[in-house]
Order: sequence, then C-alpha cells, then structure tokens
Amino acid sequence: MATVLSRGQITIVDLHDARQIQAYLNASLGSAQQYNPDTGIFSPNYTASSTHNVVTASIYETGNSTNRIGAAQSVTWTINGTEYTAGTTKNGFTAAADKLTISVNITSGNYFNIVYKAKVPDSITGQLIDVMANMTITKSQSAGALFSVVIQPNAGQIFDQNHTADLTCTAKCFRGGTEDKSGTQFTWHKLVNGAWVDVDTGRASGATLTVKAADVLNFQTYRVTAVDSGNTAYDFITFEDKTDPYQIELFCPTGSTIKNTQGDTRIYARVWQNNTMIESEETESTAQKFTYTWSKYNSAGTKDTTWSKTGNSITVTASEITGKATFICELSKK
Repeated sequence: MATVLSRGQITIVDLHDARQIQAYLNASLGSAQQYNPDTGIFSPNYTASSTHNVVTASIYETGNSTNRIGAAQSVTWTINGTEYTAGTTKNGFTAAADKLTISVNITSGNYFNIVYKAKVPDSITGQLIDVMANMTITKSQSAGALFSVVIQPNAGQIFDQNHTADLTCTAKCFRGGTEDKSGTQFTWHKLVNGAWVDVDTGRASGATLTVKAADVLNFQTYRVTAVDSGNTAYDFITFEDKTDPYQIELFCPTGSTIKNTQGDTRIYARVWQNNTMIESEETESTAQKFTYTWSKYNSAGTKDTTWSKTGNSITVTASEITGKATFICELSKK
C-alpha cells in the first residue's frame, strides 16, 4: 500500500475561508518514565533540576512553515483533569504560554494526560481559531532488574524555519530504574512503507541518532534496538518536518454548488511544497509524480464505500450528491 503523503478535502455547498491551524507537543525527556518498585527509583527523575521534563508546544498554519506559538492566546494546560493557565505554578507543574515544565514524578496513577488549548488568529482573516494538542506520559513499572531502553530527543522533534539544523536523539538503557551504560549495543531502523529498514549511512553512532531535514518527508518514525547480555529492548520516536511538507489545495473553478439536482462541477487537486506549486491540473499525466485517491462522505460524515475516483481532477455530478457531500483527496508518490 502506498504511503499517504498528504490529504485534502472540500465540501460541495459549504466553503471555509480560514486556514487550518494545528498544535503539536514535544517532551524533552520523551513520553515514558521508568519506576523500580524495589528501589523506589524513577528514571528519569523529574524532580531533579537538571532532568525536569519540559513539554513544548508548537503551532503551524497551512502554507506557513514558521512556528506561530507567539500568536497563541488564552493558553491553558490540563494535566489529569486539573487546569493550569499560563503563568501558573502548582503541584509540581509550571505552565507557560509555550511550555509546561514537569518537576514531579508520576506517583499517583500511571500517567500524566496532558492537554494544551489556545486560540490563534488566522493570518489571513484574523479569525480566532481554537487549537488543541494532547500527549500522554506513562509510567512503566519494572519487575526488579528489567532491561529497558528509552529514546530522549536532544533538541525537539520538529524541523521548522527556526530550527533547520540536524536533530539528534539518544537512547538510554535502564535496569531496575537505574541507567545501565555498560556493554550495550544499539541498532537503528526507520519505518518505510510498513517495513523497518536500516537508517542511512552516517546517521547512527552507538546510542545517538542524527536526523537531517532531508530524511523526513512530513514525518518519519525510527526504532532503536538495544541488546545487552542477551536481553533485548525497543523504543520508538517520530520526527516531523514543517519546512517543506506537501500540501493539497482543492480548487473548484466551476463552483462548489449544484442547483436543483442538475449539472456537475469539477474539482482539481494542486500540490504545494514550501509555498511553491509543484503539480496542478496543468501538469501532463506523464510528468505527474503523485497518485491522487478520492473518497466521499455524506452529510452525516459517513464514508460512501461504493464510491472512489483517482486522478488530480475529478468531475462530480448532481447524482453523486444528496444535500451535500465532502470529498477527500489523499496524495501518495507513484
């Protein structure tokens, strides 16, 4: 099955002028904490000043690779149901407009469920858009000296205009909640079309993985395999590239309204990368680099499993619409 690179949608009858705005969260120490019930040791220990886990928020708008976190308004963080407004410090959490600092270990329950909410103005219309992102940091309780590995990002997991340099992450091994630095061998792989393959030459060096922006097409997941004294452990990490993602624009020059159940309309899919149109309805079929797969949803949001089309332009007839329908186009490389 082809890897979906991008997805776009259009609703016939209804038009939306505001751009899509999304929020993302990254944790400086990853999304897992190890705990040894025998020794009472947490790894990493969030209470130590040098190992607070800092969750950083990023906000991106369609067609703009600049992190717009500075435009966020009315920011709130919610941890396990308790709300913290920006500027609040309590219960071991310090909330700011762009980050949440965690200086308390997971002692009650087995996780921190974190929800970030804000309002961000659309850069074109000025309309305030509600954005939300969430992540869960889980506590893994070991059975004595259980061998495990945790990947920690060293400078975040997102490439954008403010960070185009290489990103690195480091795998750390633990036994019973105590870091084990001796005799461990590390092997790194990346997920490609559903299969784990070797990372590019020069990217992996022992416990450290270096990722370049060119290695990431929108997003890329990596896996580390740690082996020590016959014990094997795995962990995973995903990097995202906001500097040059593929984005689909769905263009309907004949209008998005069909009247009196008569006539038809034409929808074109145009592909943009880094604010440049790289493929459109004017691109010859022999020169097209992508496959376009279309699906249809009715007014209740239910997918029509009997309907499908392909190509970077399709014709929608009145007989295919009852009231209104939403058409989604998925992009994948040929």
